[in-house]
Order: sequence, then structure tokens, then C-alpha cells
Amino acid sequence: FRLHNSTGFADIAVNYTFGSKPYPVVGDWAGAGFDTVGVLDQNNGQFSLRNSNTPGSADEQFVLGNPNDLPLSGLWTTGFTHFGVGVFRPSNGLIYLKNNLTTGFADYTMVMGIPGDQGLAGDWNGDGFDSPGVYRPSTQQFFLTDQVCNCSVFGSYQFQYGVAGDSPVIGDWIGQGHDGVGLFRQSNGFTYLRNN
Repeated sequence: FRLHNSTGFADIAVNYTFGSKPYPVVGDWAGAGFDTVGVLDQNNGQFSLRNSNTPGSADEQFVLGNPNDLPLSGLWTTGFTHFGVGVFRPSNGLIYLKNNLTTGFADYTMVMGIPGDQGLAGDWNGDGFDSPGVYRPSTQQFFLTDQVCNCSVFGSYQFQYGVAGDSPVIGDWIGQGHDGVGLFRQSNGFTYLRNN
């Protein structure tokens, strides 16, 4: 992890792998005010989350989703101080969000996106809660919603950004109180961040 929006070496490096097909996810799992590492095993939907950015055993382990789902994380609703998790199903555009870090059914099931999209989540409007979105690699378009519900949603924000082959990243890059989007470009190793 890099703690500054500048070129340089990583400030934090953590060797943390669980499962046979691990996919990284970060979030504030303990409500401590900072994000820590985690992985989703895409073979069986098992999350293994760590409450510190150090190697060690999982502090939380549970199952949500199906094989090949992509992980999401965020503070979905009131009454919680820690992040919940979610999964985006690239085969059909379904999003499943869960508040508690336990095995069980999702609290919210949403329809957003089409097959091939990549799921993401962030606080797009600065209300202190996260909501989902999708990035469409085929057209380099973002579709972001301010809603968390059991429903089908359309993007509250829709825009095109990037070039073919980019991978989306999300964060509040300058402490402005809401997240912006960014792109990692594998072809040159650069990261491109937007505040709006």
C-alpha cells in the first residue's frame, strides 16, 4: 500500500493469502478508522479478513457468494461502525451486500450492470455510507449509484474515463469527504485519480 498520491515505494507490504484462488479486498473490518487486508477465495466464496496490516491468521472468516464472484466492501447502512462485505457477480450483474461479517444471506440484493462489468463501491455523495457501482471495461464507463436497496438501480452518476485495459480503483484521494474514481494502467504502471 502507498500512503501518498505520488510515485514511490510502498509504505506497507503485507504477505497475506488464504484459499486456492485469492482475490484481494480491503476495508475497515474492526471499525478502527483505517483499512486492512483481506481476501475472497473465488473458488468457494470464503472471506478471510485481517484487522491489522501484518501477516497472520484471519480475524474473520465466513462465506458469501458463489465461485468467481468479485469482492466489495463498504459501510452500507446506519447502525454499524465496521465495514460490511459484498460480492458482484460478473456473469449477470447481481450485487449482494452484507452488514455482518458472518456466513449467511445478503442483507441487500441489487441488480446493476451487465455481464463482463466489474463491481466497485464507494461513498459517491459524501453522506458517510458506501454504495455500489460498476465499471464497464468494454466502453470504459463508470455507473455509480447512491442507493443501497433490494432493487434494480440505475447509475446516479455515469461517465466515461480511461482506455481499454485499465482497472478501476476507488478512494478519497484528498480528504474531501467523498470518494473519487481512479484507474491503474498496466501498460505503463501509472495510476490516474479523479476527485470528481
